Amino acid sequence: MVWKEWPLWIKFGIVSLFLIIILIILLNIFSNTGSVACLGKGGDTKDSCITSLAYRTKNPSVCDDATSQHSKDICYNSYAIRTNEEGVCQKVSEIKLKDNCYSVIAVNTGDENICKKVIGANEIGTMYKEICFSDVASKHQKPYVCDLMQEPNHCYTKVVSVDNPEICERITDQHYKDECYMNIVIDPYKCKTSGNMGCYEKGLNSYDTYCPKIQDESDRDKCYKEVSIRLNDPNICNNINYNPYSKETCFLRYYDADDISYCEALSFEQSKAICYQKYGSKNGDISACDKIPSEYTGISKTCYLDASEHEKNIENKDLRIEICKKITKVFYRDTCLARIPNKTSEECKLFSKEEDINYCLANV
Repeated sequence: MVWKEWPLWIKFGIVSLFLIIILIILLNIFSNTGSVACLGKGGDTKDSCITSLAYRTKNPSVCDDATSQHSKDICYNSYAIRTNEEGVCQKVSEIKLKDNCYSVIAVNTGDENICKKVIGANEIGTMYKEICFSDVASKHQKPYVCDLMQEPNHCYTKVVSVDNPEICERITDQHYKDECYMNIVIDPYKCKTSGNMGCYEKGLNSYDTYCPKIQDESDRDKCYKEVSIRLNDPNICNNINYNPYSKETCFLRYYDADDISYCEALSFEQSKAICYQKYGSKNGDISACDKIPSEYTGISKTCYLDASEHEKNIENKDLRIEICKKITKVFYRDTCLARIPNKTSEECKLFSKEEDINYCLANV
């Protein structure tokens, strides 16, 4: 039977099927070819479109339609990182971008073997491969990855915790060894990455074992002071023996501002200034603020601002104005004045800026 003798419904069906096949082919072309799908766009806009299209279609070959080799590299790099497809990194020609591609995927997946493909170095000569190993070890808490490095000392400080303190003994540089013991106590990366508060508290409570192992006296004091703060225990301050100022400020954290004579007994001027500020702020005592030496303007302004708004002074507008005048830094003096309600025209003129004066006058 020839075509013209076929029934109309059969002809219609065949033509419809043919058109559907053509449409599917066209849709496939438009969805998978960057130069077609991003037609009409130019420069960076086209490259951005192609990069996005490659990811949406899960087809990295779309990147070949980018406008330059650099744009192609960016496209491949972006695709590989978003999909963690390490093989796509091979298509990146720029060494720095290729290294970035491998490094990010290695860290994302925790696969240290991918780091072995990194070949470049940064401006100071540190191999990106070393950085990659260190980042994988830290994020995924894999101590053995540090052993793959040429210079593993800093890496060890990132994988140590109270559960594996022997790692510190592998460190040959004393600075990093001290940092390692410090991290066991106050900054264990293992606890951060796992979110395990029990691990964190266990490290803090091991301070009497590991803080003494720190040879640098200043860092040892820091260890005790930080533990005191985090455990809210003033008795730990007694272990600070190298820096008397650090010991004094450690105890000062626990001063409850009920006796100003405590401030007088302190040895260091800055400690006294902080102490007077605490007392003045808590008790609304302006005379305590007046005792703060002039060079500690930041501490004194806090004292005066708090005293001005203390419950025993807040209803006395004249006193509050006098308190504000004592603040030497213009910005904070104006801030203090601005908090006082119902100012008169004359009081508005105390502001330092004309626009503030006019605003104040408009609201008298």
